[in-house]
Amino acid sequence: MLAPLAAGGVARPISDSRRRRITGQKGVNRGRGDASGLSAGLTIVAAILVGTGIGYGLGSLLDAAIPVALAGAAAGVVLGFYAVYVRFIRQ
Repeated sequence: MLAPLAAGGVARPISDSRRRRITGQKGVNRGRGDASGLSAGLTIVAAILVGTGIGYGLGSLLDAAIPVALAGAAAGVVLGFYAVYVRFIRQ
């Protein structure tokens, strides 16, 4: 963003400290985005995979691997969303 023309007729960039005073916002985070969405998604996927694995392992012992694995995946979805809620929302 450029400032209005100065006395010499040359536009100059607005510094971050001046922008902060004008808009009340902190400096722009250039080049690095917020990774909380990626972390939340990976947490949910990891919980689903862990729940499925545990369910498959327990189901293999009971000769019902697939149904118990599906139940473990469902439990993983619930626990994954709860983990995201605790980590990112409730803080």
